[in-house]
Amino acid sequence: MKKSIKFNKSRKKYSKNNKNSKRTKSKLNNKNKNKNNNKIASKLYGGASASLDTKPSFTMLSWNIFFQLFKHEYPTKQKVKIYIDEYLNNKKPDILFVQETPYKLPLDNYTCISSSYINPGLNDPAGISINFNTKVFEIVDANKIVRGTFSETDFVIGDIIIDNVQIYEKNILAAETPINRPILAVKLKHIQTGKNIIFVNLWAAHHIVDKDKEQDFLKYLSRIIIACEYFSGDSIIIAGDFNEYSSQTFFKNELSKNPQFNKSNFNTLYKTIFKSTDVINEITKLELHIETNKIILESKQNKVSCCGNITGGISKEKQELPTYWKTKIKELNFDDEKNPPHLIDDENMMGYWKTDLLFTALNAKVNVDYTQKISDHFPVIAEIEL
Repeated sequence: MKKSIKFNKSRKKYSKNNKNSKRTKSKLNNKNKNKNNNKIASKLYGGASASLDTKPSFTMLSWNIFFQLFKHEYPTKQKVKIYIDEYLNNKKPDILFVQETPYKLPLDNYTCISSSYINPGLNDPAGISINFNTKVFEIVDANKIVRGTFSETDFVIGDIIIDNVQIYEKNILAAETPINRPILAVKLKHIQTGKNIIFVNLWAAHHIVDKDKEQDFLKYLSRIIIACEYFSGDSIIIAGDFNEYSSQTFFKNELSKNPQFNKSNFNTLYKTIFKSTDVINEITKLELHIETNKIILESKQNKVSCCGNITGGISKEKQELPTYWKTKIKELNFDDEKNPPHLIDDENMMGYWKTDLLFTALNAKVNVDYTQKISDHFPVIAEIEL
């Protein structure tokens, strides 16, 4: 039987029946190459959907790991470290933010930068860290690791330090209390897309509830971003433990400590007792002013991430809390598979605010992992599109 020959629009012959023609082979080869490239990209970018018909993305995890977990010597301390390592090794975020506890991710191809503040009389050590996958990100300028601090109660803002020190430690005398709350920032390039992102990790002070403190805080964040050499078009992502950033969340926290108040009557109480013109409403976005640029960073998180009930209804007297924490940590059970080790007694969170807020100028899918209860905060996990 003769082969069926037809002409295409360019008048070039091709074979309808010959499946082994050069044209068919070329199409198949290109198709296979694309499939392989997508598989490689997916593995390389750790959960990123880097196919031809979707936007590239990266994964991010932000978690406040309770500092008392690593402070005291107790029988299960090593097991706590192994448990947290296994959890984060399994997640393998492309970039990891940790607050309260400086943490180095024990995986190859990750760089860790951190700030530790050592105060034997209070929290030894405490700080923050950023770990990033060096196959996904690279530092734009190694001499531009930026650190800032502010105090816990009087909100005194500290100096901004710019250097190339990856692991930073500072001893603080017992008299220098309250200790500084750290901010850590760095500009990274997303290797696949070539886009620059300024990442800011912070462990914020409590009760930033009035307008003056808020403005000081935002101006300070702007200075830190400028120190990272912000250029118009750079993306900015700020995440961490914001604590009671706004007046609403602060008062919700205060009310939650008193058994006679509850979620259902909070709004009425807040409006009648606390509401005034000089306090901050519940936060949904940050507005930064960087030179002539006004930058809006919106919250993409729609679930609360703090806090589960770790106090168990004990006395609110502060001097009793460390004893309870130590007892609770000692009792962490790693042998019961049906009841994983936990500091959080139940899933009935205070649920009044989104504490570990993720701010981003990019599209993001954000989830809060309520199954992970070993800290007093829940991990915030995001997939961020570029």
